[in-house]
Amino acid sequence: MARTRIGVVPRPPVWQCLSLVNFLAHHPGRRWSVASAALAGVWALFLLPPQLVEWGDAPAWAEALNDSPFYRGVDALRETLGLHDAYVASGSAIALSVVLVWWATGPSLRWLGWSGHVFSWVLLSLAPVTVLSYASCKETSPLHALWGAFAPRAEIGADGQPGRQPATA
Repeated sequence: MARTRIGVVPRPPVWQCLSLVNFLAHHPGRRWSVASAALAGVWALFLLPPQLVEWGDAPAWAEALNDSPFYRGVDALRETLGLHDAYVASGSAIALSVVLVWWATGPSLRWLGWSGHVFSWVLLSLAPVTVLSYASCKETSPLHALWGAFAPRAEIGADGQPGRQPATA
């Protein structure tokens, strides 16, 4: 037992020492939380133009950005890394934003007690579910039932791919 100015503070149960709550007790300060949340937003905005184009019916500004030399360079880099499906690559990359939001909200969720603890785990589990969902978009995928688990389902075209379909002659 530790002594404080108020008196004796009982030792927490073992399950609390190994839990996410204990991790969040050593979470970075507010500046890091704000920076993490801002980075999550910037990353999501960076991924937005390619996603809108892949989904089809993208606004003109998204088409213009996606056709810019910068995004063409990003596509070339993605291809050289062996990630040939732009929908899966950019969709799965949003998991980084989810993790950054989880990191940013940790201190606030800690104050909510057990409900914050549960929500924190749900938020963190959303990252791998998002990756699995995007990776399972093809109907031949064994985990295809997970596709769209985080959002409403998109239409599947004749080629079995979501989003924009190739023009037919």
